[in-house]
Amino acid sequence: IPEIVAPVLSRRLDDSEPYQFPTQCPCCGTLLEQKLDEGRDWYCPNHENCREQIIERVLFMCSRSALNIMGIGEEGIRELVENGLVKSEGDIFTLTPSKLADAPSFVTSTAGGLSLTATGAKFLKNVEKAKKAPLSALIMALNIPRIGTVSSKKLADEFQSLDEMCDAPVDRLGKIVGAKNTETIHEWAQVSWHRNIITTWKEASVKVENT
Repeated sequence: IPEIVAPVLSRRLDDSEPYQFPTQCPCCGTLLEQKLDEGRDWYCPNHENCREQIIERVLFMCSRSALNIMGIGEEGIRELVENGLVKSEGDIFTLTPSKLADAPSFVTSTAGGLSLTATGAKFLKNVEKAKKAPLSALIMALNIPRIGTVSSKKLADEFQSLDEMCDAPVDRLGKIVGAKNTETIHEWAQVSWHRNIITTWKEASVKVENT
């Protein structure tokens, strides 16, 4: 990786101005924060409502690394989020043909009204299939910081449900995934809108426990 040693002042334009580092999220306008314990990167703390963060999380949720919901990409997810049909990871499993009527990429006009496009039909079919995904895939889909494929499988082998994992005591989690990962799971589980994702999944008949 090339290293920047110094600016070439002789090639700097006369009308150049010092770069102003942004202080607000370019998407939602929230003031940025710096997490010094995780490097020097700046973050938008509006995790629940920042549109671009929602899009990225749902995109990961649908990826092969998580639930492998084929038939949708970034453009489709962006359309669902921007039209208010998806406000969190939980809402993917609540989508129906009638709700997709507000998403032009997923429906088409016919003599009898609106009907699903091939993309829309494939997407909903795979959403239904994902309701029976392994517990390890659902843990991945929650996008808990530091929890990757290996940790997700270990957690799924130890716990019988997402709720049991979230409510597990720190010492039990620590024996499975270590102290650092335990801290992130514990912090994630304390956030109400995170737990609401699991509640919404259960209400949509997602299999959130090992059987």
